[in-house]
Amino acid sequence: MAEQHIQNNGFTLLELMLVVSLLAVLGGLGATSLLNWQWRSQYLAKLNAIAVAVQQAQRHAQRGHHDYWLSVEGHCIWLHTHATGQCEAHGVVFQQPYLSWQPQFTHGHQLRFMAGRGLSGFGSGRIRLAHQRFPSHEAAVIVSSLGRVRVCENEPLLRGVPLC
Repeated sequence: MAEQHIQNNGFTLLELMLVVSLLAVLGGLGATSLLNWQWRSQYLAKLNAIAVAVQQAQRHAQRGHHDYWLSVEGHCIWLHTHATGQCEAHGVVFQQPYLSWQPQFTHGHQLRFMAGRGLSGFGSGRIRLAHQRFPSHEAAVIVSSLGRVRVCENEPLLRGVPLC
């Protein structure tokens, strides 16, 4: 009698379902990590843009030989040679819906850099920045009365940013 050999060349339904579910779990974890990376990158980019705006105001005061103002409004940060300005005409950083900021300067929501030296006119303070995705985290751009500008954060989240 001839013996018949049946050869199985495929996967069972159970094996296929197991592989698909494993790939779905791994894909979900990867997507979450990618979104967190994207949110942290946006957060860090906006923090750096604010620090650059402060330094830009300082440089304009040093090079232009006239006082230069930085103002933190509800939806923008603007720079101008006068204490009054508009976001539409003088805005350099615009707020995104996922971010909130709060100025805490000696003299309200504005900072004046003095002509020639770039000192912050004996005003100092910080701009506090928060991202809605990271509710317990806060970053800040700090300006000393001598015009030193630095960034920091309250807990480690953003690459390259020291703790406050």
